[in-house]
Amino acid sequence: MRYLTFSAPGESAPRLGVLDGDLVVSLPGTLLDLIRAGGLKASGYQRQGTDPGPRYAANEIRWHAPIPRPSKNVFCVGRNYLTHIEEGARARGVEVHAVTLHVGPATFRPVTAPTVEAHTLPPERASVSPATAAAPNGS
Repeated sequence: MRYLTFSAPGESAPRLGVLDGDLVVSLPGTLLDLIRAGGLKASGYQRQGTDPGPRYAANEIRWHAPIPRPSKNVFCVGRNYLTHIEEGARARGVEVHAVTLHVGPATFRPVTAPTVEAHTLPPERASVSPATAAAPNGS
């Protein structure tokens, strides 16, 4: 299911919805309430046996940020943003250092031990420049 926060046509108040094909079904509460409850089933919305809320065409609603006022800062960083992150850090005066981990095929071997703690991996190499190794001591 795809959840969203939206306003119905002619309204400004945000509400929770679920995308059902080309329709948006209005649900009670907010997306944050739904997450805290553990999802749609855990929240009791389906178990109540009530009819879903009003439906709106997805192209007629106003889409909002999913969680308009998050309780914490959320940072989502994709791997392709590494250069952007480094540039931003340097612009703020933050030193940027690199550590290269040489991942071997054993890393992708299935865990067959009864516990994660009992699962062993052979050692793998890491490359750390002298400047990177010295950086924590200089701060």
